[in-house]
Amino acid sequence: MIFTFNFFLFPIFLFIGIYEFKDKKKHVILFVLAFLSFLLIQGIFNEYRFGDFFDFGFGTQQQGADLLKNIECLYAYLISPGKSIFVYFPLSILFPVSWILFYKKDKNLALMFIGITVITYFYIGTSNIWDSAGGMWGPHRYLLPIIPLIIITLGTLFQKFQSKRFKIIFILLAIAGFVVNLFGKLVWYRFLWNFIWHQENVAKTNIDTTWNLHDSIVFQAFRVIQTGYVENLTGQAHFFSIGLTGCTYDLFIYCSNKLIFSLLLSIAIILGLYITYLIFFKKCQNSIDLNNSKS
Repeated sequence: MIFTFNFFLFPIFLFIGIYEFKDKKKHVILFVLAFLSFLLIQGIFNEYRFGDFFDFGFGTQQQGADLLKNIECLYAYLISPGKSIFVYFPLSILFPVSWILFYKKDKNLALMFIGITVITYFYIGTSNIWDSAGGMWGPHRYLLPIIPLIIITLGTLFQKFQSKRFKIIFILLAIAGFVVNLFGKLVWYRFLWNFIWHQENVAKTNIDTTWNLHDSIVFQAFRVIQTGYVENLTGQAHFFSIGLTGCTYDLFIYCSNKLIFSLLLSIAIILGLYITYLIFFKKCQNSIDLNNSKS
């Protein structure tokens, strides 16, 4: 199965592909035939499994976008404390600048990237499922495919900006994103939601994980760790026996053998710092020494 909104991306791939092969008519014909064959196979699969050529098996989730009804998400995914992409992926704040630089290097690829990003953002954001991921980590899992596209364009920034100040800013944004998402890794989502609904005494119908900072997933995950909530859990529900009940962090190695985990973590930190030094600072120092020797 493929998700319905992927069909809105097909024209982008089709036009870019035809443009890339414009001087080779045989390649254009083969590309279009392969493209149409894929659509035909998917339609036959839909007909066989769901009884409708255009039914992709996602039920109400394939009803499409409703811009007027769900316009809230267009700014919620940007500025809300609970679902902003900048909270979970701070480096994305550099995307407008990096995309412009990327466009100057490869217009076709840049246009494809921005097309995929915009269509995905608008379709998922204005569909009936934009806020259905309240129990998930981040804005919405269907936005994940645009993250690699953003990361690819970020590489152009290092060609344009060579100063140590920029590199420090870049590292700080990366660290901020790592710390925020670390909470999502350390706390199992079932424990997290049990904490939100019961321990925090907010068992109400108006829990707002989007706009209320206190109810936001990141803040509540921090509270789970801060209060040591998981350490005191008992078999109150079946899923408690599935998770690492009684262990503060949702890490199997840590819960099994803290000494081995500490050694592995120390090695990872040392290697990370050393690699960061080699990539960002030693290269910069070598450039300074080279300039000094020339002068």
